[in-house]
Amino acid sequence: MRRNDLLLLLLALGPACVEPPDGDDSGPATCDITIDETWPLGGAQDVYHRDSLEFTLSEPDPDALVVAEFPGEQSFIGEGEIVLYTPAEPLEPDQDYTVGLDYCHGSPRIDFHTSTYGLDLEEDSDLVGSTFAVDLTSGRFGLGATMAEGLSAFFDRAILFQILGAWPGGIALRVAISEPIGSGGAQDPCYPTTEFADLATEQAPFFGFELADFVLGAHKGGLLLQELTIEGTVSPDGETVGGIAWSAIAPAEQLGAIIGLTEEETCEVIASSGAVCQPCPDGSASSCLLVTADRIEAPRVDLELVAVEVPSTAEDCDLRP
Repeated sequence: MRRNDLLLLLLALGPACVEPPDGDDSGPATCDITIDETWPLGGAQDVYHRDSLEFTLSEPDPDALVVAEFPGEQSFIGEGEIVLYTPAEPLEPDQDYTVGLDYCHGSPRIDFHTSTYGLDLEEDSDLVGSTFAVDLTSGRFGLGATMAEGLSAFFDRAILFQILGAWPGGIALRVAISEPIGSGGAQDPCYPTTEFADLATEQAPFFGFELADFVLGAHKGGLLLQELTIEGTVSPDGETVGGIAWSAIAPAEQLGAIIGLTEEETCEVIASSGAVCQPCPDGSASSCLLVTADRIEAPRVDLELVAVEVPSTAEDCDLRP
């Protein structure tokens, strides 16, 4: 998932449908478009029930049609070579499904089975006091991928969240930043914590939360995320959170500073990847980048988070947001 060269773009262009020459009506058009990749893979047994389905073609086929036994919305992304199908409602966990694609080359189908994420929590899965560690770089980057994957080598800390309390329809959370990944994963007191006193959980075990002006640990400093949204589903045994997806809005100036680029140069790199800089939500004249990622799983860790309003060792902390 990690790439150090931010300018590397991988283009995989396959053969296109071939039309007969003008005046040649000897037979129908042939098609050599192939399916290069699917999500999920055929035969997969652990598909997250809230995932969208994808067919990646070697060339776009605007007439391609997803065939599924459940309602959903189809769209084309990228240059049109990715056919995306988003179920209207989450699929049932721990169930078999079949989905296919009718396109110019044929009508292949894939079978898959959803994971147990989404089933009710087991009676003995006491989540109060549980802490989970989310490595934001461990999943698949979507929007802002070229910049985000290059920066992933610098994002060397996990987001920690602990469930402080739970009641019907709500939970209380504490969110913190870990020490660099690989150094034991303890909480870093240089980063203030964020508290949620009453987070709605009507869709439990699925839940999500949003952080504003959150400093994310980065190599030799910090990166101020103006908005960070995280969602996921707790496993029935309470030992992991799966299907984690996140989105963040980060100032282009700070992104570029980490790798030695100006704000303008950073936006040029972003544009070369097909994404765009956008006005920052804080109302300033600065430019920001929306970064998204999904398919992340967070393990439960043996860690008690401590509330930090002001860094406890400020003289030793160099966050530089």
